[in-house]
Amino acid sequence: MKNVLRVVGVLAISMSSLAVSPVSATTAKLSWHAPTRIAPPLGETWSIACTTDTCFAATSTGLLQSTDHAAWTRSTSSVVATSTIGEIFCDAYGSTCEAFTQQGASFITANNGATWSKGVSLSSLVGKNYLNGVTCVANRFCVAHYGPMFGKESFARATLSGATLGTWTKLTTPTIYGAGGINCPTTTNCIVGGNETSAYSSKSELLLSRNGGLTWTKSTAGSFTLASLDVTCAADGSALCLATGNSKASQLASAVGFVLSSTDYGVTWHRSVLANSVSDFQDAVCVTSTNCLGRSGAETGSGFFATQYTTVQSTDGGVTWTAAPSLPTSVDPSLVTCANGHGCFLILNESPISIYYSSDFSSWSSTTFPLASTDVYGTTCVTSTVCFTTSFPRGGAANSPLEVYESTNGGSTWVYRSTLPDWLLYVRKISCLSTTTCVAIGSKATGDATILRTSDAGTTWSAMDLGALDTAKTTITGVSCVAAHCVVAGYLVTGSNFTDISGVLLDSTDAGSTWRSVSVTLNGTFRDVSCATATACIAVGGSFPNGSSMQPVVFGTSDGATWTHRSTGTKGGAFSIVSCTSVSNCAYAGIDGNYNFLLASSTSGMTFTSKTYKNSTGAYLSCHATLCVAGLVSDSTDKPTYLVSTNSGKTFTTQTPIDKSLQADSVEDVTCPSETFCLGTTYSGRFTKFSK
Repeated sequence: MKNVLRVVGVLAISMSSLAVSPVSATTAKLSWHAPTRIAPPLGETWSIACTTDTCFAATSTGLLQSTDHAAWTRSTSSVVATSTIGEIFCDAYGSTCEAFTQQGASFITANNGATWSKGVSLSSLVGKNYLNGVTCVANRFCVAHYGPMFGKESFARATLSGATLGTWTKLTTPTIYGAGGINCPTTTNCIVGGNETSAYSSKSELLLSRNGGLTWTKSTAGSFTLASLDVTCAADGSALCLATGNSKASQLASAVGFVLSSTDYGVTWHRSVLANSVSDFQDAVCVTSTNCLGRSGAETGSGFFATQYTTVQSTDGGVTWTAAPSLPTSVDPSLVTCANGHGCFLILNESPISIYYSSDFSSWSSTTFPLASTDVYGTTCVTSTVCFTTSFPRGGAANSPLEVYESTNGGSTWVYRSTLPDWLLYVRKISCLSTTTCVAIGSKATGDATILRTSDAGTTWSAMDLGALDTAKTTITGVSCVAAHCVVAGYLVTGSNFTDISGVLLDSTDAGSTWRSVSVTLNGTFRDVSCATATACIAVGGSFPNGSSMQPVVFGTSDGATWTHRSTGTKGGAFSIVSCTSVSNCAYAGIDGNYNFLLASSTSGMTFTSKTYKNSTGAYLSCHATLCVAGLVSDSTDKPTYLVSTNSGKTFTTQTPIDKSLQADSVEDVTCPSETFCLGTTYSGRFTKFSK
């Protein structure tokens, strides 16, 4: 949770001082690195393609992939994870794909996106212009056209053998302006539409190739004045192609929509009869030689948004069109595209984007993607590479359920694992016994305390039975697991007075599967717990020994079963965090009686050395062996201070992060799975590594 130490209460302890001194840049070995997010904004997607097993969606901020048309995840390859991909093409009968940016860079995969490498680039040809269209035919060739936006197009071609893209060669073609997408439904037949000149009054034209894009000729069909024209061919490789758009007889005339259909790859064309009210026809796509979908537009007045569109379907190859019987949304789609052997996708590039899937236009399923991760809760790292977290999705409703993510590279990238039940309000903390088994604590939407457990790396979660515990009056604040032993700390409200509160400890000896209440007597709250071994644990919080003034309190166990009181302060305050580096050493964080941040260390939980940071509020503390990292924020300036200890929390030094953004968006929580690595989360939901 955010601001864990800001809501603890009053605290003060009388202890000796901890030394604090700056760390010079030359001596600092570990430092905070530039932050990343679970999911940066997805932007928009304008291209989807599928291999035999995997579909890919090219977005303006990376590449998404799916093996079931429903669950989409970001590519984990650093080559394409955040690249702006404009076009992607895949072998529908194999495992290779080619992806392209608008500047002409190319990327290749030969294993269904498991790994990507850079392909031969068109950048030297594209120059300062744009790659406006490209298509690839598996194991044969790729053809591209490039130029200024809506300007004169140039064409280039490269051979393609498996995942090897050859050198791009510029082609000589008839003049064409503002060309749309290139379609090559077979290894020999290719077609593209555009305009004869750049003039507003220009006629449309179609270019054809009958030798795999090597040479192109101008078709005698498809010529309209003042036209906007696009071409599509059936996804199954059949001979059906459609040319759609609108044209005007003169600048003052009304626009007229048209559909041309060809059953011989564009050699001859037939014009469909549309209603007189149709002023435009867009986004046509065909999954087979007969089954097609499109958008028919009719003018409703004057102005830019005066055309109203209706989604229509054809079952005779585009000859006749009727209203589509089944649609996933009433919103006009940004893109409809079909992939051979898979089906069709309808995309809404809204906030957040949505991808709908249908095998044949008869019914649709959907996945909606969050724009980005926002607040992250309960981040924990089992090792220096394997980490788990929960995230509230930006773009979702206020009560959107939390999502679980896993990282296998220390927080650099994250993979979606599951969505938690909608009855769960938040996850406070997660503690893992292995890379597959974790325990999470939190609160239901009703306010009831809850414990969740997963044994499959976060894919599925189960709520645990807490027995006779009054969960409606209980708040769980800390959890620590070692081997098969887990301990949970919290408090139970017993009355209306702020001192009517009792500390609660629960433990499990079977990796979190079953839980029992621990017998302890505390008029106060447990805020955190830390276990150095399966039997040695420390729990901390605040106590009301005199019935009114809160004091810091420490309980402990040395056998994992019997808990005893170790110490209670005398000058007010409470501990909020404890992190044990060994059986004989723990580091503590809290606030004193004047609301100042406090760091302390102890070998027994009974005597302490400490340092108070005046006019500051603590943010986090985490230790592993000799390494401890802590942070605080100035009450007057909100500026963070980053602290590091290399002697298990006995002394701390200050360190300034190299990345300046961490001064404004400071770290609020940290997990340290080793002496050389910690992962921090910031107030805006970013992740930052503390490492070499």
